Amino acid sequence: MSAKRKKTAGIRTSLREILRWPSVLDPELAGGRRRLFVVLSLVAVLLAGHVWMRLRIQDLGYKTEYLARLIHRLDQEHRELEDEVARESSPTKLTRRARELGLRLPEPGQVRRIDGTP
Repeated sequence: MSAKRKKTAGIRTSLREILRWPSVLDPELAGGRRRLFVVLSLVAVLLAGHVWMRLRIQDLGYKTEYLARLIHRLDQEHRELEDEVARESSPTKLTRRARELGLRLPEPGQVRRIDGTP
């Protein structure tokens, strides 16, 4: 058996001894088993945290993209509404619309001032 193979066999044997549950616990093996459990638990927690963070980053990216599209659409709608207000509030348009509704300029005496003078 080569030196490399003996070393690998020794590692396998010690790992097997650590993972094996003997009826009488050897304190040295129990400590190794405990360390192995703690290390594996820590790795599992870190891996779960990493996966969770990646999912959160992806979710926030989707939300950011959606909000950017929404802002663009609302800006465009705002510009269109401002243009419509400018068109509809022009003096010619207002005069024509008032005539269509039957409105006319007030007769003398129909307008009262706050100070009470006609």
